[in-house]
Amino acid sequence: MLKKLVVISALLITLLGGCFSSSQKKESQELQNIIQSLSADELAVLEIFFRTLLTESQGGYVLYGNKPSCIEGFANREEGTYFLANWVHVFTTKLKEGALIWEKLGLNKYYKNYLLYVYEKPVDEWRHLVLVNKQSLLLIIEANLPLFQYVLGPKVTPNELLDALSNSKGNFDSVLNYDRALIGILLGYGTQNALHGPN
Repeated sequence: MLKKLVVISALLITLLGGCFSSSQKKESQELQNIIQSLSADELAVLEIFFRTLLTESQGGYVLYGNKPSCIEGFANREEGTYFLANWVHVFTTKLKEGALIWEKLGLNKYYKNYLLYVYEKPVDEWRHLVLVNKQSLLLIIEANLPLFQYVLGPKVTPNELLDALSNSKGNFDSVLNYDRALIGILLGYGTQNALHGPN
């Protein structure tokens, strides 16, 4: 259990983005207190969640690269998922259990550079789990601002869009008016690929 505690602590503190100011030190201590209050089962679930997000999805490219965001999903309800391939069921269960602990603990408030958000509204019975590198996302929106303003309105700004993505009661696609090009850009496909991808 101590090993899991150390691994989770190190990862969560890394996500915090360094602890140099007094407010960051306070947040770091609060975060350590939350981590230490977790049960062995919760620690195990979070460790599996992060391992899955970083090694079995594109989350590692968001945390350790320059990919602006990645999106994963998990079934909103367990019933009716028996038709899924075994690996899909296992993968989504790992994400779901960890995401529910993340939400319950309100861990997003501690992270300045990253956002891990679970949207409330399902899409085809699947809930979106989005991991965002805020700096990369803001840069990619700024670089493609005319496209975003064309679809979302001329007054939209990168910061407003980031706020909308992190506070939506809908889902990732609905914030972007279901525009496949904008979704592709934010997922890091590149502007040309996103524009010429399937609609």
